[in-house]
Amino acid sequence: MTGKAIKVEDVASKIFPELEEQKQVEALVRLIRLLAAAQNPVDGSPLLTARFHFFLCSLEGAYLSLASTKDQPVTQKILLDRTSVQQGHAFFEIAICRECGQHYLVGKVSKSRLSEAIRDPGDIDFGANFFRPVDISLVEQNDEDEFNRNNLHQLCLACGAISRHPTRPVCNHTTIIFVEQQEASKKHPDQISKCAACGYQAADPVREIVHGSDGPNAVIATALVQNLPLEKKKVLAFADSRQQAAFFAWYLDDSYQGLLSRVLILHALRKLDSAGSVTFNELASVLSNRYEEQRLFRETTGDIERTNKIWKQIYSEFLAEETNQSLEGVGLIRYVMKWPSWFKVESFLNDLPWHLSDSEKFTLLETLLNFVRLDKAVNLNLPPLVNLNWKDLGLQSPQMKVRIGEPGSQHFVRSWDGLRGRRARWMAKIFEHAGMEKSAARIKAGEALRAVWQSFSETDNKARSSHEAIFHEITDAKRLNPDWWRIQLLTNEDTIYRCLVCGRLQHVAVKNICNRSNCHGQLVAIRMSELESNHYRNLYIELQPEILRVEEHTAQLAKVTAREYQRDFRNNKIQVLSCSTTFELGVDLGDLDTIFLRNVPPESFNYAQRVGRAGRRVGNIGFAVTYCRRNAHDLYHFDHPDRMISGKVSPPVIAKNNPKITIRHLTAAALSFFLRAFPNRFKNVEAFFADLQNPSAVKDFEEYLQKDQGKILSSLRAIIKDDEQSRLLGLEDGTWIQHLISAALKGAEERVATDFKIIKQFQDESKQSNQFRSAEWAQKRANTIAKEDVLSFLSRAVVIPKYGFPVDVVELDTHSVSNNTGSETVILQRDLSIAIAEFAPTSKLVANKFEWESYALKKVAEKEWARWHYAKCAKHNQFDRWQTGQNPSFTKCCRGMTTRLYVVPQFGFLTKNKRPDKPRRKTERIFSTRPYFVGFKNTSQQTIKYGAIELTKTSPGEMVVLCEGYKGQGFYVCPKCGAGFREMTRAEIENGHEDFLGRKCRCRPERFLSLGHDFVTDVLKIIFWKAHNSDIEPQWFAFTLAYAILEGAAKVLEVPSNELNVTVNAYDMQASFPSIILYDNVPGGAGLVARLEFKEMLRACIEAAAERVNGYCGCASETTCYGCLRNYRNQFAHAYMQRGAVYSYLLELLQELE
Repeated sequence: MTGKAIKVEDVASKIFPELEEQKQVEALVRLIRLLAAAQNPVDGSPLLTARFHFFLCSLEGAYLSLASTKDQPVTQKILLDRTSVQQGHAFFEIAICRECGQHYLVGKVSKSRLSEAIRDPGDIDFGANFFRPVDISLVEQNDEDEFNRNNLHQLCLACGAISRHPTRPVCNHTTIIFVEQQEASKKHPDQISKCAACGYQAADPVREIVHGSDGPNAVIATALVQNLPLEKKKVLAFADSRQQAAFFAWYLDDSYQGLLSRVLILHALRKLDSAGSVTFNELASVLSNRYEEQRLFRETTGDIERTNKIWKQIYSEFLAEETNQSLEGVGLIRYVMKWPSWFKVESFLNDLPWHLSDSEKFTLLETLLNFVRLDKAVNLNLPPLVNLNWKDLGLQSPQMKVRIGEPGSQHFVRSWDGLRGRRARWMAKIFEHAGMEKSAARIKAGEALRAVWQSFSETDNKARSSHEAIFHEITDAKRLNPDWWRIQLLTNEDTIYRCLVCGRLQHVAVKNICNRSNCHGQLVAIRMSELESNHYRNLYIELQPEILRVEEHTAQLAKVTAREYQRDFRNNKIQVLSCSTTFELGVDLGDLDTIFLRNVPPESFNYAQRVGRAGRRVGNIGFAVTYCRRNAHDLYHFDHPDRMISGKVSPPVIAKNNPKITIRHLTAAALSFFLRAFPNRFKNVEAFFADLQNPSAVKDFEEYLQKDQGKILSSLRAIIKDDEQSRLLGLEDGTWIQHLISAALKGAEERVATDFKIIKQFQDESKQSNQFRSAEWAQKRANTIAKEDVLSFLSRAVVIPKYGFPVDVVELDTHSVSNNTGSETVILQRDLSIAIAEFAPTSKLVANKFEWESYALKKVAEKEWARWHYAKCAKHNQFDRWQTGQNPSFTKCCRGMTTRLYVVPQFGFLTKNKRPDKPRRKTERIFSTRPYFVGFKNTSQQTIKYGAIELTKTSPGEMVVLCEGYKGQGFYVCPKCGAGFREMTRAEIENGHEDFLGRKCRCRPERFLSLGHDFVTDVLKIIFWKAHNSDIEPQWFAFTLAYAILEGAAKVLEVPSNELNVTVNAYDMQASFPSIILYDNVPGGAGLVARLEFKEMLRACIEAAAERVNGYCGCASETTCYGCLRNYRNQFAHAYMQRGAVYSYLLELLQELE
């Protein structure tokens, strides 16, 4: 055995050269299973321990070039690598409508060019422009219902120049196409609200061609579980991010339940196949039986609750929004109308120019009613005792109504005969097919629709009761009665129709005209057996209906919950456990065979630890699937998987001089003496602080330390061996007691006392106002605070060490009580530099399948947030800060310099006192952060010069990380209660707001506040005296170079790149671009960047930086991609970074360093 990773095909061909290629692999798998099952008779060890490693890769996007030549007016070329101009042809990012497949060109119009979209939500220009390519001749022939002439632009295919039509083009090229700009979503500037081609409206209806991670990951996880033996159906899914792991647990569970619902509906219809068309009631009865047979209901679920779930699934499918994924959309079922016996087809359908056969007349009417279903104007008819409302269905669209005439100002109303509606557009196409002109056809369509409406009304008047009408009347409008609809199961012999233009499947046809209102395609009949393969159709047919329980296991969970999920996973009660790094090391997980890595781990040892959790039992073969995401690290290891699988694991480098970490260890040691002396204080938080209204833990702890200094001091000195550390922490001059009590313990005491007093005050107010439910909650909340375990509290409050802890931690307080769904199961903590964005007011995050929204900055009695004024210039990278009462030291460089105020939310954040919601989609990262360099702590620094590179010797420097809110507009924050808002109207400001407990607060919020975190860490300043010869603006050249240096440094230091960070400083005199600030991304420093002071390490760093931007990723030299430099932290610079110029510059630097 080689002890190295080898491709399966290579091993199989060497061992079984006489077999065919496919049979070689099959033979190898059988051989490995045999060897793995064989045991040493003495000690029982397996003869062979083996694991299979499988790597998959995601797409970063698709880019379209519409080149034009003399011989061929327009030729299409699509690339999957980011580029802008290639061989004289511009490339544009593509987005596709999720419903109809219409493509759009995506970018941002800047300086009359369609450039890359701005994806940083903190940027004032955040957003994207979507352009639909159009045929100008069709635009001129049609009215404004289909095309908006005011939004027409002409786009150059050679250089990307764009201008409004019919103004003169801004370039001299002749390769022009016409595009229609779409209106951006009001809430999401990087999205549009609907597709202009088909009218589809949903959350983000038109998306760039980016696979992301959650969708593909759900497909992979489902396939893994489905193909595992019954006794081994469990998968451990790893992600580096807590939020990724938490959201995936909900997403996989939710998406699988949708799949399961459709699979069971299909199974139920098969059982009812002999019945032909099936009513909803008939389906509900058999579907319930299928759930019972598969034991998919919990035994605690009651009959009414079970019936509710069955009807929810039936209506969810009947009203499916993403129809291309529904059972109907993939061609497995169809919905048909059962016409009342008293219904008669009106004679006007026999007149010219209809030319309809008898079957087409019914098909036409059924199609019109089906449009009502697609409009979501459907009544929910339910059996007795079933309680189901529209919101329960989880649809994006509201429940609508239809009526004759325009809806006017009425909400949730569709016009039956509106000329812009889908019914009129489709009917007009039928008349045009019969030879009418477009304008006349549209008018005739309106008349025909009104006649059909009248016919339906007369039919309903003949019904024996309103329950038997085709429409239910709702005030002055109507909704469809679903009782007349039937479900039919389609077989391979059934005929279906496919549009030659949009490709959608349709179950009926009138004159072979596509019923998508804006599609001009023709339908062709096709047998079901002749349909091309479809992922969702295959899934619905092949998926086995079985339980798939998915849970999260991250540091966000409370210990009791985490322990419960771990136990259930070991016992095969959980099939997929979505975890962060919590399971890299720890308890044996039993006969686990399958590991799913949802991203490439930072280092080889992380990979070895994660993959090593599988295949530990004799005879078990481990299987690891790794999904490589859209970033440089993952894509690199997709190309070189052996380096991750068999990579060298270097010993860790530990910096022992971080005072923030050291003080926690000293505090823990000192507290152990105190708690042994007073064991009754160890009972719970209330006992520890003696009195939560007037706590005395800090005072009592100080008095104890003063009495027994000698014994405790000798113990602390045994921990701290470094003389400088000992001096800094006061072990030599007797001030160590003040260091211990003035650190985190004092702040923790102040915070818990404030929390307790606020809750008790709220309890008293609630009792006085007879709000007994609120008072009961407050009593339970106070009891939860008082009875918390002491060690849990101290570690959560960052008083004592904790596994994997960052050094400046704050909490998003969810007001945990024992009966508040979800809150008692989570503990939400982040490093402050991350929390100012992830926990900022209005931010949402997922934990334990609930969605938590931050509402306020926490206040502490008699304490205030640290406040700083600051000035910054985006163009010259100048940054300065000062406190109130001080004079700023900066000189204003240009008009672009702005001054603002930031606060440091060092006490943490609060959710509002309400039950959390279940997620409906992935929470958006609304806010981003940027680091800024304030300056070195010492006034003088030593410098080191290597040719054109000058280093300022590593020394402590002050860094500030800022979150400036959405599009840089800051936050509204109440100075009294801490409530925070992204935006507020004048009326909202004047009328007051609620605090986190729901009480009215009249205090006026402060405007345009930023959130900040300042810390001291090891900083290495790098000045490049060599000029660059590119036309990139100096600051963006500096940022591109900075991120290349960062990635190079991470590689040579053998640490994840997020353990370092970089920013660009203000201009240095005589340098052609700003200096680079590289620093340890941890308060107090970790000794990492200091290692780059040596010439050999610096050269290796620059070599690695050059390798990162050498173009192996495939993107164009005048841009960057996730395969080289892009990541979430530098998205503010994505549109400006160019790797090619930096690559050339780094090669020149390397020549000078020789």
